[in-house]
Amino acid sequence: MPTSIQESSHNLWRLPTVKAKTTLSEPSIYRLMKQGIFPKPIKIGNRAVAWIASEIEAFIGSRARSDAGNTEAFYE
Repeated sequence: MPTSIQESSHNLWRLPTVKAKTTLSEPSIYRLMKQGIFPKPIKIGNRAVAWIASEIEAFIGSRARSDAGNTEAFYE
């Protein structure tokens, strides 16, 4: 009897894609995560994580709207 497994509709991005989309460095991403500003990744394997694309896009959108070009907030 077949079972139905609901697949996630979320796209997942690995770190290189997250860095490219946000233009942030790896240390900046992890620092912002520690500060509770940047979305946290989800575990996708024993030693692998990925970020939900919609959360990263929302982060980018919120920073663009709130900072209006002020990149100072990223580097405090």
